Amino acid sequence: MNFIKNMNLRKKCNKLAVIMAMVLMSGSIMTTALVTTKMTTEAAGTTSNIPFENREYKTFDDSHLLKTLDEMEQLLTEENVWDDFYAGYQIVVEEINLMNTEYALLEIKYYQDVNDENLAAEESKASMNLTKIYDEVYRTLKLVLDSAYGDLLREYMTEGVVEDIEEYRELTDDDLALQEQENDLVQQYNNTMLKEYKVTFKGEEWTNSRLDGDDGAALSDEDYMTVFTELMKLLNQDAGEIYRQLVTIRSEQANREGFDNYADYMYDVYDRDYTTTDIRTIYDEVRSAIVPLRNRVQMAVYAQELDDLYAFNPGDEEDIWDNIQPVMGKISPRLEENMEYMRANHLYDNTTSDKKMDMGFTTELYTYGDAFIFNSPYGYYQDDMDMIHEFGHFNAALMDTTDALNALSPLDVAEIQSQGLELLSLEYADELFDKGAESLYLVELSNILSVIIDGCLYDEFQYEVYKEKDLSLVEMNQLFRRLAESYGVVYQNDSDEAYSWVQVSHTFQSPQYYISYATSGLSAFDILDQSFADRKAAVAKYMEIAELGGTTTYRAAIADSGLRNFFVPGQVTELAEDLEKRLTDQGRLLTENGEGSILEGYFRGWRILQNDRQNVMFKMLAIGIGLYLVAGLMSLALELLTRIKNKKSNKNENEA
Repeated sequence: MNFIKNMNLRKKCNKLAVIMAMVLMSGSIMTTALVTTKMTTEAAGTTSNIPFENREYKTFDDSHLLKTLDEMEQLLTEENVWDDFYAGYQIVVEEINLMNTEYALLEIKYYQDVNDENLAAEESKASMNLTKIYDEVYRTLKLVLDSAYGDLLREYMTEGVVEDIEEYRELTDDDLALQEQENDLVQQYNNTMLKEYKVTFKGEEWTNSRLDGDDGAALSDEDYMTVFTELMKLLNQDAGEIYRQLVTIRSEQANREGFDNYADYMYDVYDRDYTTTDIRTIYDEVRSAIVPLRNRVQMAVYAQELDDLYAFNPGDEEDIWDNIQPVMGKISPRLEENMEYMRANHLYDNTTSDKKMDMGFTTELYTYGDAFIFNSPYGYYQDDMDMIHEFGHFNAALMDTTDALNALSPLDVAEIQSQGLELLSLEYADELFDKGAESLYLVELSNILSVIIDGCLYDEFQYEVYKEKDLSLVEMNQLFRRLAESYGVVYQNDSDEAYSWVQVSHTFQSPQYYISYATSGLSAFDILDQSFADRKAAVAKYMEIAELGGTTTYRAAIADSGLRNFFVPGQVTELAEDLEKRLTDQGRLLTENGEGSILEGYFRGWRILQNDRQNVMFKMLAIGIGLYLVAGLMSLALELLTRIKNKKSNKNENEA
């Protein structure tokens, strides 16, 4: 799946610096970031209907904004000038929308050619400038809020943003220096992910690209994994050392804001209405309930005839939209209407290019009243599902009228808007993929269940790293492996380290973001579960969430829409049991023995991986994103053996 990009560029002090540096990358079985906000001026809720090719990027001119802020400060000593204050505030809102839009256009250009050093330098400079401008905005608005005009201004601002401004402190040179160091390290990571590594194996030189080609396919499984692991160690060494430096910098940022653990700080940055303590209830139940369900679904996947799905050719970007649009119309006419607008103005780039960053996001273009989808396609069926996911964000952006200054960061809500649309689309899988429909249905369920597991795994990993602050790279690798094994991953080597975690870019670019895929994934499945009983009501509930603006937090959103509260012990388990029962009743899950059994599915899945290592599933595994494709097989086999053992034990007890 993909990630949607959070370009919400406001927060107090270092929160500004942190959010400025965030970029959400794509991964084949996870799903994307956040676009929030629109204008509260007269244009609020409207769209420009201007084709993207006519939207030229221009360096933001901050003179008008800074002049307005200066005039607002001068008014503080005068009486009966509220109208002047409000006029100034409206200008500030419009200018911040414009500033965000120009930055988003620059980001699109940069990720279309990530090796362009000039664009990289311009992006870094723009990021620093935005932080300084927001610093000035927050400083002035704090003065106004503290004045006799404060109560009047509060009526036009989001409560959470008012709180941020009231807690605001001015950025120091040290704050800016830390942000610049962080930005530089993130760009180093971006470049590292594009490097071609080389190892020598049995007298031959192997690179990433060679292993991923026909030569790699000709290797035995054992030799392939040996080469892959050695290449991954080199990547881990470079990217891991970058991460260690990021941990040091980010820990200092958190300390400056009064937080001991950077993870707690980022939860605050993202305006989450739950804490790193609250989330542990979900960690535990995902381990005990979601992992076994995901494994059963994967076994059902491997019992399918997957050739039709693997052979599916998505075509170019227009072919993909042609395939998706009728399905959107069947879910809701509003979805099709918004897709027509997107296509008419070509607000997407889903083309293949060696220059593009391997990522997917949706970023809002505030002054135009819409958004833009960026994606690097894979060239197989996942491209259609990625675009459905990203369109969920795009659709929500069109219906969001919150301006850039006042938006919060409800990432968990945004990911319901995307993952929920993916799951609702499965009703029409036969129209999307024809012969591969049933396979797609199960693969998509497995993907999002894996996203939930990954969300918990990577969130817990980062929390522990930031808690310790000074772990060596070896210790980080060991920590990740221990945690991954607790979430059902079974490694096929004797090492106590894991290396591929560095390929999940969120850890570097959007720290602590990943848990939003878990919470939102659970809620998306909750909508799917309800759709089995009342499809119309479930779609209405989804559209209600899609229309939520950028000021509604996760727990508030699920409470208002009548979805489960997964922070209550037992709710995750209840959802997993409900889904398993419904899927079993539909005949989609395998039985425990006989024809179409779990054991048969296990061996079939293993043969698929052995005989077709270049297939889509294995590629997911090989790039470190689908850790569970083999691990799930192995853990399910262990689970099956346990069941057999328990049955024999029960049988012996009954006979006795």
